[in-house]
Amino acid sequence: AYVASNVVLTADSLSVASTADSSKATSSVNVISVHLGGGAGANAHATVSGTTEAYVGGSGSTLSTTGKLSVTAQTSDALATATSTLGSGGVIDVAVALANATDSSSTNASIAAGTTIAHSGRIEVTSDAKDRANANGHVASGGVVAGRGIDARATVTPTSQAYIADHVTIASDGDVTL
Repeated sequence: AYVASNVVLTADSLSVASTADSSKATSSVNVISVHLGGGAGANAHATVSGTTEAYVGGSGSTLSTTGKLSVTAQTSDALATATSTLGSGGVIDVAVALANATDSSSTNASIAAGTTIAHSGRIEVTSDAKDRANANGHVASGGVVAGRGIDARATVTPTSQAYIADHVTIASDGDVTL
């Protein structure tokens, strides 16, 4: 959500909000393998990415409010889940389960570069993100000679930023909160 460049706006208040209520990715692999000799594997990947963004202004924009000017970006629930389940058996058996879950979402709220806020009663720029990742691996195997392994990795590397960019002019009667 945004109010773009080259806008002249006068209002009692201005609220710009962008919300991602739910951003989820799920991957589930279930394998059963029976053999005389050999191996089996299961590999699950789940990735959540994307951007939730709210901003006002830009080059040539002049905004004026008598009340509150607020810019809010929120990701309420970002979740990547990968589950790899493997059952394997044989005289000679090797079983490996891999699970990778990654959340690399971005949540950004800003007053864009080159904006002039000629007047405002109060300014709030807020960014809030709730990012998670779960990776689960399960292996059951058996044999005269058997080996098994699990590699489950959950990586959460989101960005959540609230900022006022370069070359912004602000005249506010109240607080400016980031």
